[in-house]
Amino acid sequence: LIVLSLCVGRWANAQDIISLIPYIEGDEIEYDLETGETIVTGSPSLSYDGWLLLADEIRYNKKTGEATATGHISLTREAFRLIGDSITYSTNENKAVVQDFRAGQYPAYLQGDTLSGNVEQAQVENAVAYVGQPNSLAPRASALEVRYFKDEKVEADKLMVKLGGLAVFYNSEFRRDLEGGKQSFEAWTGYRKELGGYLHVGVRAPVSEAVEAGGFIDLFSKRGVMAGPSVKYSFQKDEQETFGKFEFGYLKDQGDPGQDVLGQNIDSERHFLEWRHKQK
Repeated sequence: LIVLSLCVGRWANAQDIISLIPYIEGDEIEYDLETGETIVTGSPSLSYDGWLLLADEIRYNKKTGEATATGHISLTREAFRLIGDSITYSTNENKAVVQDFRAGQYPAYLQGDTLSGNVEQAQVENAVAYVGQPNSLAPRASALEVRYFKDEKVEADKLMVKLGGLAVFYNSEFRRDLEGGKQSFEAWTGYRKELGGYLHVGVRAPVSEAVEAGGFIDLFSKRGVMAGPSVKYSFQKDEQETFGKFEFGYLKDQGDPGQDVLGQNIDSERHFLEWRHKQK
């Protein structure tokens, strides 16, 4: 859900540039007086306020207020990137539709069949969110459909969280209010010789009476960024109390990993799994 909010927020802000047709460039520009449509081909691009949109063809209809970019779509700003088959934006409805897309910036990525809506409300079909570079081992969450309502709630149908090939969480009808409710937040800083200065930030929200789920991000001055999901649970049955914490992290080392105790080179892309469980 953190990944979804990041990507939707970036994408929603990007909608504004699509209607700024005076900023379009291309080798060939045609204008139809009868239909009011402008067609730009020949390496067309649209740039505004740090955003850059590239496509095979960009069309804008002044009468209908609809802009469409098709073919090898690439929308970038700084480290954020979205690629897809097509983007359609209606200025009249203030709504955009992106087909077959992948989007995000390290360490959070989102992909799906369709992303539609605006900054206030968005929907993703067949969504898959990753922490770290998308691969078979990266922690990820998938859902048949995700619906985002700004400052109100997030809904997901058939939500599943996996760590590698292991499914660790499933909810057929996930619902989470974004206003009110109890949330846990943790943050601390420190220094270790092999890591440098570091900052840890973690956020979790209740998904049931006994379970809180969320994620964490660790920033290391010598190593880079490590991130992953975090789950805490606590419940009591009769007089026995059970509680624990489960975390999975991914790190792409930006420094020199060095060698392990056996003299083998340490891989720059690493994962860790931690499970603490206690009963009393």
